[in-house]
Amino acid sequence: MYVGASVEFATACEATRPDLLRRACAQLENRADAEDLVQQVLLEAYATHRRPRTTWRAWMFAILRVRLADRQRRRRHPAFRIEQPDSLEAEWPEPASDLSGQRWRWA
Repeated sequence: MYVGASVEFATACEATRPDLLRRACAQLENRADAEDLVQQVLLEAYATHRRPRTTWRAWMFAILRVRLADRQRRRRHPAFRIEQPDSLEAEWPEPASDLSGQRWRWA
């Protein structure tokens, strides 16, 4: 990270966070999910450890746009779910008759 990046990033976060939250709330219609998504965007922006080619604000909104698209994509195509049995006591078939007296031949 370059010198002064932490101060510059903190200032950009304070200025941009309300607008990011407003955009996320408009898209998600759930404030708790919107706050989680904005937090994820800010962490992702900080984790890259580099200065963006554009302004911090434009870069954070680009990350938000991608994350919103990811959420929409996941809602349209949910992951396959494996149904769990009602009980953990699965019914196993009865074991075959005693095979100890039989000879096995390998082909």
